[in-house]
Amino acid sequence: MSQHGERIVQGFVGEMIGASVMTVIRMTAHRAGLIDKTVPQAMTETLSRRVRPLPGGTPGHQAIAELLHLGYGALWGAGAALSFRDRPTPAAGALFGLVTLLRPTRPPWRATPGEAVVNIAAHLAYGLTTALVVDELAEQRRLGPTSDRERHAARVA
Repeated sequence: MSQHGERIVQGFVGEMIGASVMTVIRMTAHRAGLIDKTVPQAMTETLSRRVRPLPGGTPGHQAIAELLHLGYGALWGAGAALSFRDRPTPAAGALFGLVTLLRPTRPPWRATPGEAVVNIAAHLAYGLTTALVVDELAEQRRLGPTSDRERHAARVA
């Protein structure tokens, strides 16, 4: 696989993990009453009205919401992986996360304070996680197979 192909795969994986972190942050914010809906839920409702109505809160609606979130983010993750230099830094990851904040949510200056905090925190966590995972996967790529003895002696968690 080409170096660009590897970076795209690393970006996809980084994005999936980063988007999952965002989901946990948003679910926590929902439980705390800071937000009424997550971005994937709102996107799914919009799409559902245009394509085929799905009752909100059903397992199908929830699954589609998260799949849309992962798919949308996968494009961003691949782009980020290609744009990161040799080793993505936390600063580059944070900047990437903040850039993705510009769409599809309301801009922070038009959101409620709770929405703004949740969106900024979720996107920072997303960008930092994506950068960390891309960097770690690139580093792991340099590792080769080990003997049974080395593998059994290794610290694994």
